[in-house]
Amino acid sequence: MALLFCDSFDHYTTVTQKWTNASTVVSPTISSGGGKNSTNALTNSYSASGNAFMQVRKTLGSAYTTLVAGVAYKTTRLADDNNWGRTHFSFAKDNAMQIGVTIDASGRVQVRRGNWKGTVIEQTSADVIAINTWYYLEFKVYIHDTAGTYEVKLDGTTILSGTSVDTKGAAASDANQLWLGEFANQSYGYWEDLYLCDTSGTFADDFLGEVRVEAILPDGAGNYSQWTPTSGLSNYQCVDEVSPNGDTDYVLASDASKYDTYSFDDLETTLGEVQGVMYSVYGKKVAGGVEQFKPVYRPVSTDYEGTTTALADSYAYYHFLQNLNPQTSAQWTITNLNASEFGIKSET
Repeated sequence: MALLFCDSFDHYTTVTQKWTNASTVVSPTISSGGGKNSTNALTNSYSASGNAFMQVRKTLGSAYTTLVAGVAYKTTRLADDNNWGRTHFSFAKDNAMQIGVTIDASGRVQVRRGNWKGTVIEQTSADVIAINTWYYLEFKVYIHDTAGTYEVKLDGTTILSGTSVDTKGAAASDANQLWLGEFANQSYGYWEDLYLCDTSGTFADDFLGEVRVEAILPDGAGNYSQWTPTSGLSNYQCVDEVSPNGDTDYVLASDASKYDTYSFDDLETTLGEVQGVMYSVYGKKVAGGVEQFKPVYRPVSTDYEGTTTALADSYAYYHFLQNLNPQTSAQWTITNLNASEFGIKSET
């Protein structure tokens, strides 16, 4: 494993379609066109008074002692209180925060153990965050109560680091969650182009620098069109919405071993490396229909099938990380990703 999670915030409109939990007092929203690249961004509903907190949490399938993450960030207003880290970018274990990066009222970046009000381990001496400016913030930590390490980068430059320190803010010695949040009465933030990695593997296993996370959608028929589409539409036209439209149009399989694959838009990026692919399927089971599926990858002319996955009664996203091109067992390239088909296979 290397890449664990990524998000462009461009292919859905409800935060909990991709994140495990979201606050309800101040609900996080997807801002259309509010991102750094005039794409979407995660943001909050600004509140002028009260201690209303906006937060999203992503729970991983495993726990890790070392994690590294990056995100593009902009705020329209800094916090009023230097004693609290009003904006945070943090790692946690089972809803208990271990350690995170926070930003104070003057624009200093801090590393805090425990929570956004926790112990400040270190902070920048200068104010490095200004309002209405995009930055790329990265954070790497090894969680340990005496031998912990951390490093914070801003636009590719290390601004904070430490070794042989206590980076363990919870009872456990690892983390299985990524948190983003801020007090919405204090600031109005935007996040996009997020990645999360562990340190295993041969690439995407350390700081990636400023990345572009792109959401690409089906744009044509692939090698297979065996599922039944909504009347009057081609199969790919039933699954090409920027945000899924539920029962408005869809493809349906009532028998096992039926394939549907699609060509996809090319990446806008034409230079650089592909650090990984997260393939997302949105679906549900229906009465009398097939209840399981497999993701299908078709880089050239051979089908590669992923893990059998059970569908829930209601629509939900299912995300599959494919860090290697299954055809070559090597890192994806822009060329072979653009040429690939992705799809689904029905299972009993």
